[in-house]
Amino acid sequence: MSWSSRIVDASIVTIAACALAVTGLAARNSGLLGAGAQSAPAGEARREDAVASIQREANWLGPRDAPIVITEFADFECPVCQQLKPVVDSIRNSAPQQIAVAFVHFPLSRIHPHAYRAALIAECAAEQGNFEHAYNALFNAGANLGAVSTQEWAKASAVKDTAAFGTCVDEERGRARVERHFAHASSLRLRGTPTFAVNETLFETRNPVAVTACLASGGVVVNHPRFV
Repeated sequence: MSWSSRIVDASIVTIAACALAVTGLAARNSGLLGAGAQSAPAGEARREDAVASIQREANWLGPRDAPIVITEFADFECPVCQQLKPVVDSIRNSAPQQIAVAFVHFPLSRIHPHAYRAALIAECAAEQGNFEHAYNALFNAGANLGAVSTQEWAKASAVKDTAAFGTCVDEERGRARVERHFAHASSLRLRGTPTFAVNETLFETRNPVAVTACLASGGVVVNHPRFV
């Protein structure tokens, strides 16, 4: 039986996330984010505790009681993050009651000058319960991310109170939350985006051994055109 024809069940979703990490790893290692996109190893227990902690205050796409949680450390201006968004969406939508994405802001302002403001915009949308609308709009903006006005972001995020949204952005009310997310990511010594964790297992840049082991342990390959 070929790898691509193996049984498709919930375990494949986990393997899909592993493959997602591999895809991100390959893209980052190709130089899209520069030589600085790498992470240093940390203690396994400490990493898992840190991932579990950040999941509790991340922005969630999907049910919080989902058995499979993909934690995405990303910024909205990261070209690889933008490229992988349809893959993340496809994985989550394949089993929406079983899979959730916990999004963690990790704006790399040194190389992505519009990323921090984008994170603040997302938080202001989240304040009105519309994080997912902003998540989609911000990633889909691509190279135009820095050219969109606050009023246009309010419309794209489908917020009900556009005035409150504008005030939130102007006052940078999401700053504390974005800074906490960034501190969590930094504590894991993450320097590249995107980085993914499957439940509490973190897949680090330039650490393909753990990802390969994850793929092998499942005995399956995701039935998705991106991975077969």
